Amino acid sequence: MGIIKDKTIQHLIERIEKVEKEKQPLWGKMTSTQMLAHCSASIKMAYGDFPVKLRLTPFKSAIWKFLIVDLLPFRKHLPAPPEINVGKKLRNIGDFETEKQQLIVQLNRMKDTPSDYDFSPHPIFRKMGPRSWGRIAVKHLDHHLRQFGV
Repeated sequence: MGIIKDKTIQHLIERIEKVEKEKQPLWGKMTSTQMLAHCSASIKMAYGDFPVKLRLTPFKSAIWKFLIVDLLPFRKHLPAPPEINVGKKLRNIGDFETEKQQLIVQLNRMKDTPSDYDFSPHPIFRKMGPRSWGRIAVKHLDHHLRQFGV
């Protein structure tokens, strides 16, 4: 079993399939295609598919990790690390269907990841174990799916 339950992955994929290409977000400036690419990039970041810069001290990282990963829901307009921020470093975005399928591939990647996998550090939260990466991936994706009404 991976770091995210199969049932949770399936539910997220069903919601991803309901995202509409031309749907306007309930908040924020991203298009649905950009949102899919952003969410996919956030999972790729966990696997070290591209380099990230650590931005906070270990103490501040621990506080933010506790608040955002473990305690509070994502709030609207929370800034993303530049590596996954559309318009900053995240610029290579495909078409809607490509980005949708890429996000599903990345979710299945997490589903198939063993619970002892050594993930790359997060630019804000630093070193995180599989449980935390799984939790933040689900919270993050849920946040953006709600942004587009699904």
